[in-house]
Amino acid sequence: TVQENMSEISVSASSGLTEDQLDRLAGLERLDALDRRDRRDACAAAEAAAVRLGRLDRLDSFDAEAQGRALLKRLVDECGQEHLVSGWPRDREASADERRLQSQLLALHRSLAGGLDGYVCRARELLEASRLGRNPLDGYRPSLPVGETLDFGRGAFLKYEEEGLAAMRGAAFVLVAGGLGERLGASGIKLDLPAELATGTSFLALYAQHILALGAAAGSAACLPLVLMTSDDTHARTLASLEAGDYFGLDRRRVFLLRQQAV
Repeated sequence: TVQENMSEISVSASSGLTEDQLDRLAGLERLDALDRRDRRDACAAAEAAAVRLGRLDRLDSFDAEAQGRALLKRLVDECGQEHLVSGWPRDREASADERRLQSQLLALHRSLAGGLDGYVCRARELLEASRLGRNPLDGYRPSLPVGETLDFGRGAFLKYEEEGLAAMRGAAFVLVAGGLGERLGASGIKLDLPAELATGTSFLALYAQHILALGAAAGSAACLPLVLMTSDDTHARTLASLEAGDYFGLDRRRVFLLRQQAV
């Protein structure tokens, strides 16, 4: 590493440094300074983005109820979803159950590309096309993609590896972790299952080791974010596993748990 190389050169300082060694030392110091600056900038940008998102979430909560009412009205008036409010008394304040429905509809609306009303329109179009026997894939021809065979440690392999490591500095990792290990005969979360039997390292610990290794190779070990997509079944146990393992060497500020809603 840069610091190890600097240490080796520093040890030989007592016997005098050649001009070539001095130039090498200066170059390494410049690289080390640039690396520290890049890591600081990346961390600062990520933290600033998190603050901005938090502010937006707080602002959204103020008018979420009004947005939910407007969405439900649009679904009923424009999308033919009258059954959603069938039996609701008119001209009175919404009940707790009605507000909960509005909140759920709004959450679905925000999670769908094109919104919930767009989803209804697309569903109608697809059902009509199916009724008429239309195939949306008519005219398409399957083809094999053109690829490249890489020889490990040679030529294009090294070139693409270098490009990948450069891109890695701005990468994030997302791990789907909403399921239990019941099909595997386990009662806990899948992330706690051993990835191999020699050491018993859990899958989550192994995944963290890979992130740390990639980050070290890319020069941004402390700032590669990890997003764990949990569920009601796994959220608390995933957090407990992270805490018990001291986040497996990851920067806990860059580990985010995203609890998915049940559908």
